[in-house]
Amino acid sequence: MLHIAMLLIVLVIAAPPALAEASRDCASDDHELAIPACTLLIKQDPKNAVAH
Repeated sequence: MLHIAMLLIVLVIAAPPALAEASRDCASDDHELAIPACTLLIKQDPKNAVAH
């Protein structure tokens, strides 16, 4: 489990700015902001459990 968390952290840090911004927006309580961001992350990586 720790390995998965570390991998996600590395991916967010190393991600292009748009994906890093999408990761932040996906966690937002504002659903109008979060839904498109999470959708983008899922399209980039369908196995992204955090985005789901």
